[in-house]
Amino acid sequence: MSYIAKHEALKQVVHDRLAILAMSFSMALLILTGVVLLSAGCNVDNEIESGKYKCTTDADCTWGWKCMETGGGQKVCVNPADPDKGLMTDAGLEDQQIQADQEPTLSDQGPTPDKGPGPDKGPVPDKGPTACTPNVATCVDLGHLKKCNSSGTGYLPVEACPSQKRCEAGACVNAADVVGMVTVNSSIFHDSLNPGTWKEQVWLDAWFNHNYNGSTGIPFDGGPVAIQGIPSGTRTLTYNASKQEYSASPALSPSQFPYGASLTFSGSGKNLVQAFSGGIAVPPKRLITQPAYVATHPKSQPLTIKWSGFTGQGQVRLDILDLGSAAPPMTMMMDDDGEHTIPASTLAPMSTMQPVGLVLIGLSCSTFTAPGLTSPNACGMVMHQTDVLLQ
Repeated sequence: MSYIAKHEALKQVVHDRLAILAMSFSMALLILTGVVLLSAGCNVDNEIESGKYKCTTDADCTWGWKCMETGGGQKVCVNPADPDKGLMTDAGLEDQQIQADQEPTLSDQGPTPDKGPGPDKGPVPDKGPTACTPNVATCVDLGHLKKCNSSGTGYLPVEACPSQKRCEAGACVNAADVVGMVTVNSSIFHDSLNPGTWKEQVWLDAWFNHNYNGSTGIPFDGGPVAIQGIPSGTRTLTYNASKQEYSASPALSPSQFPYGASLTFSGSGKNLVQAFSGGIAVPPKRLITQPAYVATHPKSQPLTIKWSGFTGQGQVRLDILDLGSAAPPMTMMMDDDGEHTIPASTLAPMSTMQPVGLVLIGLSCSTFTAPGLTSPNACGMVMHQTDVLLQ
């Protein structure tokens, strides 16, 4: 069994925004009570029954009424709006009393004078449909936002969040620990479904995370990545949002894998990362030639391993996997000279119930410049695994 473990957090941060509208109601109830007696100065003593309101001058009558003489020589208050403008008869005075008893109000003063049409102010300006909430911003993607103009008719030009910030809920907030990596990988191991044969898996990969704590983070799309220098042609890595991972197009087969090649890559950038480029030195193909697959070996004795494809320069890594326990792999660095002996003391705690995996790893990593990322890395890795049975 061989694999490269890459832990990514699939956790999504959900921000509930509850908009609470507080409405204040105030009600004023004006109660008008009482009767306003506007007949000041009128002598109504002994005249109520006859309906005659005596007066001397207009000031003795209610507002809008006139003090006028009747046919008998006496003066009484008369409503000028009455169609009978002449001398009042007793019957007319009785009608007037009915009107007076009803106490004229402002509405009895006749229609409001017609002031005529007001000045023509022209049509009300058409502000257009409301396209957005005025002065409120929204995220375009992880690294950009756009703000609605003050009239709500459209958006202002898109703005990029500063480096190391991400757009969330219409604002640029800190995006701590933004990391990225581009890798070229090969893994060769025994095919358990086809005894006696080896299986080779190859893949090109890129990944970008923010809020990365060393083992988990939140993946995001850092834009397409083109890898050049592969003899069979350039490969482009694109992000699959549903799977939250990158994949190469066209696919790379094991026979096309560029062992020992020097590759270059570049990306236009997206979201939290800007345009970047770099290089990858792919390790040569190294294969363990000793011990043979599932060979037996007494764990009380040192174990010598040998491999092909060595360069005589630098070092390679050996991971020893105790498949019979949950213990992490034991790692040691070896000179790349094609041979190394594992001490018996290293083998002593290993299980004899399950095979022990020997994984030879050629790893070449370097950093590259990518504005927005913290220490981005590019790695080429070639692994070969065989198993041994300890006794």
